[in-house]
Amino acid sequence: MPEDVAENVGEFIGYFLIFQVGNSGEVAKHLQRLPRDLLDLKEVQFAVDVWAAIRTDNYAEFFKLLRKANLLQACLMHRYVTEMRLCAMRRICKVYAAPGKSSKTTLSLDYFYH
Repeated sequence: MPEDVAENVGEFIGYFLIFQVGNSGEVAKHLQRLPRDLLDLKEVQFAVDVWAAIRTDNYAEFFKLLRKANLLQACLMHRYVTEMRLCAMRRICKVYAAPGKSSKTTLSLDYFYH
């Protein structure tokens, strides 16, 4: 890493990327501009993994990453927890729906929030 770069720059780049996950274009643009040595930092790679999990609706990977996250990473990821839970519920309902039946559920959203 260049000497003029602070030792915690990867941490803050990672936080920025997780904060911007909902804006995929911004994340992709930022990643393209990062030098290779910064892209290889574990905090940046963690943020890229979070971004990939959300973009691909990989709720299992998202929640694994959430368990591994530090406090600030987890706080930033919290914005996406409901979205990923609903993604998981949609998939589970689709998988367990009787053949030929609709996978629509009749549970109210209150069921998931209380």
